[in-house]
Amino acid sequence: MIRILLILAVAALISWIELPRMIRRKERSAVWGFSVLLLLAVGISVAKVLFTSLPTPLTYIAIAFRPFSRFLTALGLI
Repeated sequence: MIRILLILAVAALISWIELPRMIRRKERSAVWGFSVLLLLAVGISVAKVLFTSLPTPLTYIAIAFRPFSRFLTALGLI
């Protein structure tokens, strides 16, 4: 629980430092991009804390391309 609170505190600190400057400069797209990426990072970090064995993105890529690889193997191209 402490680790999750620490992640949220760091995210709040980063937002507190970065967002006012972007809002002052009226950079709406930068604010949206920053917010989405920060939320994604916080979500992944919290998931990593809660579930210690998260698969890597490479695992999902391998699963997605496995049928195509089998198809090419059946054709004799691999």
